[in-house]
Amino acid sequence: MKEKFERPAFSWILALLLPVFAVFPALFQPIEEHAYDAAVSHVYRGVVFSAARSEGQFYPRWAQGINAGLGGPLFSFYSPMAYFLMDALHSTGLAHPVAWRVSVALALVAASAGAFGLGLALFKRADIALVGAACFTYTHYLLQEFFERGSTQGMAVALIPCAFWSLLLLAKRPSGLGLLWASLCWAIMTLFHTGTTLIVLPALGVFLVYLAIRSGVQRLRAPLLALLAGSLLTAFHIIPAVLELQYVQIENVTRAGYARPAENPLRLAELLSLPPVFDTRLGTNAMGQRIGPLHALALLLGPALALALYRSGRIPQAILAGGFTALGLAILWLMSEAGTPVWRAVAALDLLQFRWRLLSDFGLVAAVIVGSGLELALPPLRRVLVIALTAVFIGLQLPSLYPQLLHHYARLPRAPTVADAQAFALSAGLPGLTTFDEFLPRWRTLPFTQEEAQKVTESPFANLPPGGRILRVDREAARLRIELESALPFRASVHVLYFPGWAGYVDGQRQMLAPAPQTGYLSLDVPGGTHLLELRYEGTPIQHTGAVLSGLTALALIAAAILYPFREPAAKAEFRSAPVYLEPYWWLPAGLLLLAVLKVVWIDPHTTLFRRSSTCQSVHGAGVHTEVLFGENIRLCGYRLGDTVFAEGDKLRVVFYWEARQPASESLNTFVHLLGQTAHLERAPLAGSLNKETPGGFPVRVWEAGKLYEDVYEFEIGTPPPGEYQLEIGWWEPATGLRLMPAITKPSPQLSVSLYESLLLRGLVIR
Repeated sequence: MKEKFERPAFSWILALLLPVFAVFPALFQPIEEHAYDAAVSHVYRGVVFSAARSEGQFYPRWAQGINAGLGGPLFSFYSPMAYFLMDALHSTGLAHPVAWRVSVALALVAASAGAFGLGLALFKRADIALVGAACFTYTHYLLQEFFERGSTQGMAVALIPCAFWSLLLLAKRPSGLGLLWASLCWAIMTLFHTGTTLIVLPALGVFLVYLAIRSGVQRLRAPLLALLAGSLLTAFHIIPAVLELQYVQIENVTRAGYARPAENPLRLAELLSLPPVFDTRLGTNAMGQRIGPLHALALLLGPALALALYRSGRIPQAILAGGFTALGLAILWLMSEAGTPVWRAVAALDLLQFRWRLLSDFGLVAAVIVGSGLELALPPLRRVLVIALTAVFIGLQLPSLYPQLLHHYARLPRAPTVADAQAFALSAGLPGLTTFDEFLPRWRTLPFTQEEAQKVTESPFANLPPGGRILRVDREAARLRIELESALPFRASVHVLYFPGWAGYVDGQRQMLAPAPQTGYLSLDVPGGTHLLELRYEGTPIQHTGAVLSGLTALALIAAAILYPFREPAAKAEFRSAPVYLEPYWWLPAGLLLLAVLKVVWIDPHTTLFRRSSTCQSVHGAGVHTEVLFGENIRLCGYRLGDTVFAEGDKLRVVFYWEARQPASESLNTFVHLLGQTAHLERAPLAGSLNKETPGGFPVRVWEAGKLYEDVYEFEIGTPPPGEYQLEIGWWEPATGLRLMPAITKPSPQLSVSLYESLLLRGLVIR
């Protein structure tokens, strides 16, 4: 492709088309049902959010359709921007599941456009910017956030390049419009996921140092002002979300062991491995936490690139590449076992919940390092590298872009309602549409039940006196009007959870509110007679203060955009140089789009290209094929055992491949014991063991018949005497304590059945 000045349209069209291979599955596959967070929370939250919005609330802090219909302050604490976006799409006629898909597709396009714009501003070359866009958009972590987790964090990560790009443009030519745009970019990213903004702060620090060196310290005033203004724009949400945490059960977040980062380091071998190739018959396909070898290679080349840039006199670029390299290496270190002391020492880091959230920065880090390397390359080599790297960044991720092969978490209605959301939340054990009930008002200490939900629908009161009558009830998301008649005065417990911000009135006179013990119901005194009781969620002084700060900041930014709309001249000649765009060969974007359509229309439905297809007789990944039936339903199709010789303190890792012949109607647990070889197993030394309630990562009752389930067991070997050992493998019913009898239908010298209804795998040695 030839280079040409002042022809930006073609290059931008390519940048917008780059994510097409991810956008198509996002739009045309039920990604909301195969991604955990989307399936069990985000789509239903969007339903509740839209219902509240339809009743006149601009920002519905209170969600009435959760917690068995008792409500909760969900949107006062969880970043609301994804739900604003879903509601806007819903208002055009899209059902919420489809609105989620469109939101993900838009985020992917925004990721590519933002990375391209940032690369163009940094390197002044559209070809380098396109490689950076491919590198960032097809970062494994970003795709995993959208397709496996279904998280709003992915939307915030997608906007990181746009936020940095807006700051760079503002430093280049300060203006009121530029200040408004940069402030909005930072605010919107924060309102999609506040934690991502905190994670990106180290990268932002490196970037600001780069801007100071490149354009002068005085040019940092406008970007810093934009960051301040953007933060103040979010004050309506952030200030109450931080200061009112004392009113909810936020401590629940770190009660689960898997949500404590200090206890869950990641294996570097997995982080650096290739993206997985999905199997059409596997029920445990997973994208996993990876950065991939290509992004890792970019990180390894970072120090040499920074040194080369420094020697060539490009000091700002050297600072940026070197700083991002150091940040990337620090991320890898913190995610590994070596970084555990830091996580244990800094308790505040527990709020991240998972170490892998630090990968939020990695796409930007890799894109900048790759761009720096291409900037140094000679033109003939650069042309080859641009084409090759773009193809490889996209191609490596194609086997993972089959979200329909991930686990199916829930079947959502075509057009979910608030009643659907409430019913699902109770049945799934997630009454507040959160995993840990961390935003449940702390006055509620009882579990929620279907019986309570029924009572909530039948009456607004939990304790109406005998003879009392409810004459009229008008209920909205944040308002409840009740006309009642009672001969006796009483302390009313209303079916609404107490939370600061609610105000109660009897015949227009304000009443003192308090939480009822254990139930957390909102309670107030009601005199005898006929009265009009009104409850309104009016907000707290903290919430009003945050809203005022956001409103004043918005007005100031609009005034600056009107009064100072034009940009000042660029600070340096480097800023004034025009970017080099690509000569428009229109067959290229047409061909890219055609390839994506061909993949969707023919390759995916009619071939297994980019995928595998195992059977129980031929399991990809199994080192040994077996045929063992446990009970009448569970079949062991194969296993993989890496090492067979161990020493004290080593970790044993074995992988089993199971198949359920029919859907299971009850729970089943598994166990794996490492035992010495003796005549009587009860006397054999136990060298290690692991029991599971969710073999393969999921309860057996949700396994799909005919699917294969990869089940990993890893545990540390204790201090047994040297000798020969064997694995004891078994299934049992927790309801009865009975084991499932194994039957070996394909004899193997390594396998036998014990006297205690378990399978024995021989051939292990401890020295």
